[in-house]
Amino acid sequence: MKWVVVVHVLAGATLFGGQFYVESLMAAASRTRSPETIMTVSGKVAQTNDRLFTPAGIVVLITGAWIVLKSIYTFEMAFVLIGLALTVILVANGVFILKPKMVEVAELVEEKGLTDPDAMAKAKSLGNLGHIQTLLVTIIIVVMVLQPGV
Repeated sequence: MKWVVVVHVLAGATLFGGQFYVESLMAAASRTRSPETIMTVSGKVAQTNDRLFTPAGIVVLITGAWIVLKSIYTFEMAFVLIGLALTVILVANGVFILKPKMVEVAELVEEKGLTDPDAMAKAKSLGNLGHIQTLLVTIIIVVMVLQPGV
């Protein structure tokens, strides 16, 4: 059981730390005011989301459910419900909203280049969705640590 908790915490830490790292990368790219730099970094961030954050979110969901099923916690506890609901939203947003938009931006960049206005506008929209992801991960971590209702 302890190994499941370790995996759960490591996956959550990956999400939390990764989101903040991505935020700092995008902020640094934005400060350059170079469309090429911003779009290049955005493309790398999109790959990270698909290859790291979505799998980490799925691991958090699976191990979190396992912990609840094998411990004194229940799915009726406020912190469990909030964490579960927000993590489902986080992963679903990554899979069903962010990923298709990332593919769309990548196709635009491939077809029209890094500085295409449509690609840049869509990438900016993705950045805003990324801020929401960061907020969700932060709320999840705070709720898991404070465990309201326990």
